[in-house]
Amino acid sequence: MLDLETAEEVYSTLTSAWDTQVGAHAQWGDQDDALYFNRLDPDWVPYGVKVDITERREDRLEHTVYMVSPDGRAALSPCLRRIGIAQPGYGVLVPTNLIKRNRGASAEDGLYSTDTASGRSRLLISFADLMSNVGLKRRERDLSGGFYGFHTKWNPQGDRVMFIVRFAPDSGRVGKTENFLFTLAPDGRDVALALGPDEWEGGHHPNWCPDGRSIVMNLIHPRPASWRMSTSTLASRIARRIGLRYFPRARRLSFVSIDHRGEHKRIIAPSSVGSGHPTIDPSAKLLISDAYPSEEVAFKDGTVPIRGIDIASEVETCMLRVDTRPRYVGRNNEYRIDPHPAWDRSGNFITFNGSMNGCRSVFLADLSPIIDKLGSDS
Repeated sequence: MLDLETAEEVYSTLTSAWDTQVGAHAQWGDQDDALYFNRLDPDWVPYGVKVDITERREDRLEHTVYMVSPDGRAALSPCLRRIGIAQPGYGVLVPTNLIKRNRGASAEDGLYSTDTASGRSRLLISFADLMSNVGLKRRERDLSGGFYGFHTKWNPQGDRVMFIVRFAPDSGRVGKTENFLFTLAPDGRDVALALGPDEWEGGHHPNWCPDGRSIVMNLIHPRPASWRMSTSTLASRIARRIGLRYFPRARRLSFVSIDHRGEHKRIIAPSSVGSGHPTIDPSAKLLISDAYPSEEVAFKDGTVPIRGIDIASEVETCMLRVDTRPRYVGRNNEYRIDPHPAWDRSGNFITFNGSMNGCRSVFLADLSPIIDKLGSDS
């Protein structure tokens, strides 16, 4: 932990509970002296900790930390040992023989909640209960694989939770999953399926909007006829194999807003192509996203834009150009460097990742001059 004004190291520790994309899930609590992250015990069991960096006191939590609520009272997390089955890079690295696979929608695994004051944890809702609460019946092929938890995100108000669930077949390649987007109340009730796998296909990276009732993500919307989708998918694969950049219109991504129950969808800035990790500033005026090097808006040399889109005027600006090339990308692309821009609470700064001479680095950018200019242009 560094002081941004003096560059002084305020706190430092070692942990074995990490993976390549999000490290140890280090994050703030509700106060500047509260730090949360994960550790790993000698038996390869991960757990969360709460550190008071002023008093240098560390308290152990019963379960892991994925995201802490805005008020700091609760931490949510899926199983970080199993998460790598559906998506490498986001959990903790343990020997594979210690990872028990789920069979279908497990009644013993799901979303876990931890009281940060007492450290006690409980299974908030199981995968079996998630499915039954929204009326999803068991499919015959569910037993050929398992459901696993992925991204878990509080909304800004702390009264609604987003939980991404992935079905991974035992025979499937890494990353080939069916994706479900659930939202629910913090007590595990009022479950809604905002997006199922048929509508999700081709899309990625949902994130809460500032209102806490809608979600922005990259999505193919409206969806073309199935034959057009199939033909475009085949053409895209052939193009990639021969080294061509080809982006069929039938698979064009848009930035789409979805309400938390999945009942209403609308395109934000229809003239802009969806990409990367979209996020909207606290004032709900500016959408920012990056891009994967393979996406349409990326440059051809491994650098990608940090894009700013004035939501009212739909004016798009390339704010930054970021190198994303690591020295080694990994067998499953797990060492890739996603800029993944994220806002601070004031809405003036973003942090993002980038490559410095092939090394993953974290950057801080003051966007207030650009935001002011976009506002005046609109």
